[in-house]
Amino acid sequence: ANLHSERFGAVVQTDNQSTLATYRLGAALELLPDLTLSASASSGARTPSMLELFGDGALLRGNTALRPEHSRSFDLGLSDVSCVGDFSGSFELRVFDLAIEDQVLFVRNSFSQLLPLNLASSHVRGLEAGARAQLGAWFLNAAATLLDTEGKPGKRLPNRPRATFFVQPGFEAKQLGPLERLRVFAEVSYIASSFDDPDNQTAPKPPALFLDAGAAIWVWRERFALRLTVTDVFDHGGRDLRHFPLPGRTAMVSLTYHEEPR
Repeated sequence: ANLHSERFGAVVQTDNQSTLATYRLGAALELLPDLTLSASASSGARTPSMLELFGDGALLRGNTALRPEHSRSFDLGLSDVSCVGDFSGSFELRVFDLAIEDQVLFVRNSFSQLLPLNLASSHVRGLEAGARAQLGAWFLNAAATLLDTEGKPGKRLPNRPRATFFVQPGFEAKQLGPLERLRVFAEVSYIASSFDDPDNQTAPKPPALFLDAGAAIWVWRERFALRLTVTDVFDHGGRDLRHFPLPGRTAMVSLTYHEEPR
């Protein structure tokens, strides 16, 4: 990465250049015809972003002294793919251990500005589970993540909730009267509470529950597709890292035409 500031004529050189390499080693063992055990070890690296290095000129201050992040991780997982009659599905369970050096975190000062700083070391342990299943016209997608984090001694990492999950049930069928295909779904997402600062001194952000819903229809040999999606049905909204309000309930309608029938 070779990042340049736009402070033309500045006395201090603020360009930032880094060269980083990473690796990943993995192996998989088929325990049963549908069940696979996998494991891997890897390293990671991330250069500070333009926003972290040079800020936005307002609420996000830049820090050209930031060092790149480096990480080491290990994971172990089980995956299963099944197909029995009208039922088909894939399921995955994985545990991981992640250690990060020089992680970039934002610290808020007394002027409500955010300053990015390097944290010497942090540790993340977690469990992830995912599922995709279909029975006839009905389908279900689901995922969950549980985390145990530590940044400063005895303190949780900011903006890393202990638990997140989503569940998306739906229905998809073909040849329903004049409709070539119909698909409807609902999605529930949950984000547990988390701290806003690495010292865990501020009040934790409250947990949030979001509901999305949508539908799509295809007609005329599936050349036309009409889609309607509503996100954040309960208009929860929330706030971003700078405490600015995020968009709440949003509706989107689209009409797509394919020249060739599917």
